[in-house]
Amino acid sequence: MRLFIFGLGYSARAVVERLRPRLEAVWGTTRDPQKLSDIAALGVPPILFNGNSDVADGLAPRHPSPQGGGELVATLRGATHILVSIAPDETGDPVLRHFGAELAGVKPKSIVYLSTVGVYGNHDGAWVDEESACRPVSKRSRQRLAAEAAWRVFSEQSGVPVAIIRLAGIYGPGRGPFERIRSGTARRIL
Repeated sequence: MRLFIFGLGYSARAVVERLRPRLEAVWGTTRDPQKLSDIAALGVPPILFNGNSDVADGLAPRHPSPQGGGELVATLRGATHILVSIAPDETGDPVLRHFGAELAGVKPKSIVYLSTVGVYGNHDGAWVDEESACRPVSKRSRQRLAAEAAWRVFSEQSGVPVAIIRLAGIYGPGRGPFERIRSGTARRIL
């Protein structure tokens, strides 16, 4: 398996560790140049991609790219599987926006999009499952739901299988809701 990860954060790192024995190659993006060395220390070639430009900043730090995103696209073409762990913004999913046509042409074996259970919204304490209605409350959750829909359309139009996984509790150590309550920074969303 040759895995390309858009957004090598907390959740995606767990995927890398779990799949490592099966990985022939893996690459991961970050928007933060300060995280390049951390990603490289995982044995993953780091790639800068801020999601806001129409080209990526290329492979870094060992492989600077004077052409901008050319090396990212070349690397993407060598991947058999794609993991998308980047949050959408006001204009949609940055991976689809900048690399959708490329992914449709490359036709990876699968794309996995990591979303959030936040898309379900408030169900007043009732159980929620995959069949539950989505009633997102926050702007971020509405953007996630729109990105999910865009990935479904992409899959239908391109023939590339896309799995959408809605994760809960993807905060990472020291950043969860109980830590926010203890620190007094928790917010109530109505």
